[in-house]
Amino acid sequence: MRSRIASVGVFAAGMIAGTGFATSPAAHAVTPVLTRQVAMNCLGLRPNIVDLPYNGGVRVQTRATQPGTITVIGGSNSATRYLTDASITIRNTTARASGTVTLRYLHTAGGSAGGGYTIRDVYTGPGRVTITVTAINHGVITIPGPTCRGTITVR
Repeated sequence: MRSRIASVGVFAAGMIAGTGFATSPAAHAVTPVLTRQVAMNCLGLRPNIVDLPYNGGVRVQTRATQPGTITVIGGSNSATRYLTDASITIRNTTARASGTVTLRYLHTAGGSAGGGYTIRDVYTGPGRVTITVTAINHGVITIPGPTCRGTITVR
């Protein structure tokens, strides 16, 4: 039996979308953060063809003050604007708990304002956690992105 991972909040393209709650970035300003990259070598075509490769990998942050909790950050800059419909599945293979967040976000050029998403404060519990990202990219053409998957150990 699968159980849903609780406390999922999503900030996508500057808007709150999803279920649960999200905290402000200022709430974590003084807490040391460990950031790990998952599936960052997972590249595919962009829907506007003449552009940088699509990257479906994510960064995962953990904090010593919040054991068993992760924040997932994804998205990539683009020379040309396009939309991505993404599905992010987070599965604790140790506890056999999982949850999926679906969202739409905009790719644009330029630093932190370049589009993307943040899924904040997901309680996974300790253990091995697999993150899988699937996407459909919409631009001049609509094409599926690669399935990007990686595993980390959450303390």
